[in-house]
Amino acid sequence: MTDNRYKAFISYNHADARWAQWIHRALERYRVPARLLADHGLASNRLHPIFRDRDELSTSSSLNGAILAALQASDNLVVVCSPAAAKSRWVNEEIKAFKALGRGDRIFCLIVDGNAGGFFPPALADDEPLGADVRPQADGKHNAKLKIIAGLLGVPFGDLKDREQRRRARLFGFAAAAAIALAGIMTALAISAVLSGREAERNRVLAETSLADAEAVAAFLSTMLTDIDPEAMGRTILDDIVSQGGVALPPGVNGTDTARQVLDRHLLKKAGEAVQEQFAARPAINARLDMSIGASYHAIGLYDQAIERSAHAAELYGAAFGAADQRTLLARNQLALSYVYGGKLDEAAAEYQSVIDTSRAALGRSSEPALSAMNGLAVTYVDMMRLPEARALLEEAAPLVEQTLGPEHPHTLDVRNNLGWTLYVMKDYAAAERVLASNLETQRRVLGPESAQTLNTLNNLALTYNATGRLEEAEAAHREEWAIGRRIMGDDHPEVLISMLNLSRVLVSAGKRDEAEALLVDALGKARTALPPVHPLLAAICTATGEAALAKGRRDQARALFLETRGIYEQIFEPGHERFERIDELLAQTQP
Repeated sequence: MTDNRYKAFISYNHADARWAQWIHRALERYRVPARLLADHGLASNRLHPIFRDRDELSTSSSLNGAILAALQASDNLVVVCSPAAAKSRWVNEEIKAFKALGRGDRIFCLIVDGNAGGFFPPALADDEPLGADVRPQADGKHNAKLKIIAGLLGVPFGDLKDREQRRRARLFGFAAAAAIALAGIMTALAISAVLSGREAERNRVLAETSLADAEAVAAFLSTMLTDIDPEAMGRTILDDIVSQGGVALPPGVNGTDTARQVLDRHLLKKAGEAVQEQFAARPAINARLDMSIGASYHAIGLYDQAIERSAHAAELYGAAFGAADQRTLLARNQLALSYVYGGKLDEAAAEYQSVIDTSRAALGRSSEPALSAMNGLAVTYVDMMRLPEARALLEEAAPLVEQTLGPEHPHTLDVRNNLGWTLYVMKDYAAAERVLASNLETQRRVLGPESAQTLNTLNNLALTYNATGRLEEAEAAHREEWAIGRRIMGDDHPEVLISMLNLSRVLVSAGKRDEAEALLVDALGKARTALPPVHPLLAAICTATGEAALAKGRRDQARALFLETRGIYEQIFEPGHERFERIDELLAQTQP
């Protein structure tokens, strides 16, 4: 296998664009089973990047330079075969060009329609390429996908299918085990609580031990449940429905939302009901478990449910221990954070301010709940564009946190980074750079160059460099952040996609438009695979990619991307939101 830029080039007629997009996404998000890597000495567990041209070629007399270069830079050719492809001049030309490179043995066919012999382009008439047929009466989508992957990897299809079946069995075994474990823990804890509750009437020490045990169990549950990735779980659910049912899902089915509904209805909601039933007379345990369930809801993006559970925990703690108790204040800070993520900024600001006032009056100006709430309120003010108030809060909090926790504590560094970001948003770039550069040096030494906090500060510093015209430094910082992110989080993690988007903006400012557009096209392909169809980051990448197309005169392509962005905004924001102003300006520029 050569060391080319692309693992594969997908050749297709635009009548088969849906199938080309499907196999593109399937290949780029596939992870090769670890044992297969070891058994066959494979260098990577990923099949990326994949090249798929999205533009029609009907106005050209021959393949353009970009297509030829992409073919030359590809290890394999995947041809989407159908009657439309068989008649397509350009699919045939792409096959001929790839064969001319001496790689005729690296051509793989994905058959999507047509009778025998009626789906191969003429350039394949004398060959016997590996064919995978997606139709239910043949291989089916799942097996067809695995056949193509096996061909690209150069491993036997049987080996790959066997490993894939074992991996899926483990995955669903883990999911089932987690659900069973949760049910078992809740049941065992309920029984233990009843027994220890009776015993507590006679023995205060046992009662305290029971509460400590509940704290430990709640902490474990919180960690276990917040590690669930609803996007990955959703993709697995939909993939299995498709592969087992042999049918295509209707457009608009969102795997992430499906996973969230499963977790809500069949796990977290039932856990919450069990907690309320079993621990109605034990408010401390009830509240602690509600906190864990609320944190789990927050982690999977169900903020209304997170708000409900965190509010109930705060109410229970307040009734049992008082408004100024640390547990009550911690629950209220968690509630405020869910308000922020749920878009209820006014409620979040009010909650944070109330925690600050209560904490300062009862526990002191430098108490942990007060400092945490100050940091949270400042970030909320930035989102509300109340920037002078955010800056004042952070400039007050920073020395207090440092005196209380030390200059190198992660919370201290977090407050400093938020201060630097606020200064950047206020366009006080000199002050922002001083804070961020100093903080970055400390974070690299204390937390390491690969910590999330360090990368966040590096990103903010790069944005500051870009704003002040120091493009070489901005580009270097964004590239460093991107490289580290890819290594520790994977190519399609949302934070990595943000790095790509920010880097593309620097490249545009530096006049490197071709490189910026290539980066955006790559980011957009990954975003379509990794993110749900309604996601603000997907909208941002669509807009930037559309602007790159518009700058090169491709108005139709740009308009399609701008329309996609507006469609996302319509499902996220209320009518009249400021986000619509910019996208409507861009749509006006591309009006037919």
